[in-house]
Amino acid sequence: MASSSAPCYRHVVVIGASAGGVSALLALAKTLPADFPAPIFIVLHVGATLPSMLPELLSAVSKLPARHPESGELIAPGVIYVAPPAHQMLLEGNRVLVTQGPPEKGFRPSVDALFRSAASAYGRRVIGVVLTGFLSDGALGLQQVQQHGGLTIVQDPHDAEQPAMPTNALALLTPDYLVPLAQLGPLLVRLTTAGAPANRRSPGAKPRGWVAAKLLLLWTVLVPGLARAQAIAVEAVPPLAFAAMFQQYPQARQITWRRFRAWYQASYTQGPARRLVRFSSTGDVEATGQDMALGALSQPIQHTLATYYPTRTFCRAIEVTNARTGGLTYEMATCETALSRTVTLTANGRKIPRPDYGVR
Repeated sequence: MASSSAPCYRHVVVIGASAGGVSALLALAKTLPADFPAPIFIVLHVGATLPSMLPELLSAVSKLPARHPESGELIAPGVIYVAPPAHQMLLEGNRVLVTQGPPEKGFRPSVDALFRSAASAYGRRVIGVVLTGFLSDGALGLQQVQQHGGLTIVQDPHDAEQPAMPTNALALLTPDYLVPLAQLGPLLVRLTTAGAPANRRSPGAKPRGWVAAKLLLLWTVLVPGLARAQAIAVEAVPPLAFAAMFQQYPQARQITWRRFRAWYQASYTQGPARRLVRFSSTGDVEATGQDMALGALSQPIQHTLATYYPTRTFCRAIEVTNARTGGLTYEMATCETALSRTVTLTANGRKIPRPDYGVR
C-alpha cells in the first residue's frame, strides 16, 4: 500500500484526546493557519454506535479541511484527519489506514495505536500531542514516539478539563514541551516550519531545572538556618508523586513544587485558600496544610515567636496536619530574604527540632 514517492511534508502531527477533547480540539483548530504545512491526525474517544460530527465542527472553525479518511488514501499536508468511530486509524508509508482491528485498553479508535504506527512509519518526523481526557490511553504511544526520536507535547494538566491523560503521560515520560492549550497552536506552527525544533533536549540530557534543583538542595545542606523547602522544576518531581497530586487533588490550581527534606511539597490554590500537600517519592501523602492568618495563631505560639525571634518578621503561617498521626504543627516563614527561614512549632508553642521538622 505504501507509495514510493517522497511525501510533500516534513512532519506529521498526531493528537490524542478524550473527555473534554471536543472543546480543546476546536480551540486548537481555530489557531492553525491555512498554510499549516503538516497533516494532522486526531483520535478522540467516541461511542462506537454514535456518528462523529467532529470533522464538520473542526471545518467550521478552522482554515484547514477536516474529514474522516478513506482507508488507503494518500496523506496530504494541511488536512485534519479524524479517526472514525469503532475504527483504528494507522499510518503506513504515505497512506492512512482505517481498520476494524481489535480495541486497545478498551478503545477503538486508540491513541496508542495511532501514535505507535506513526512512530514506526515516520520516526523523528512525528510530533505527538496528548490532550485532556480520562485514563491513560496515549501514554505508551507517546513514549514510542519519543523512543523513535519524535517530538512529544503534553497539555499542562492544570489547564486540561480532565487531567488524567496528561498526568499519566507525564508519569511515563518527560515530554519535550508541557504547555497550556493556548500555546499549542503557535508551538505546532513553529515546530513544523522550523528547520530544526528549538529547545529540544539531547538524548540522555537531564530535564530543565535539574542542575538548579540540585544546587538549591546542596545549598540548604551547607548553609544552616535557611529554608528547608526549596523550589524545584516540575521535571524533578518523581512521577508517582506528580501523578498522585492530580489524581487526589483534581481541583488544585496554580501548583508550585518544592523539595522539603525527604518529601515533595506541592503548594496550590483551591477556591480562595492556599494549601499544601507533601508526598513521598512513591506518591504517599505525608502531610497536608493550609494558610492561616498570623493573628489566628494561639497565644503560646505568639509568645514563643516574640520571645525567641524578636528581630524576625513573619509573613506566612501554615497549619500542617500529619497524615499518619493527625497531629498538628504550625510553620511560620520569615520574609526578609528570598531564602527565608521557617520556624515550626506545636500548638502550645514548643519548638520542633529541625531534623524532625514536624512531620514523620
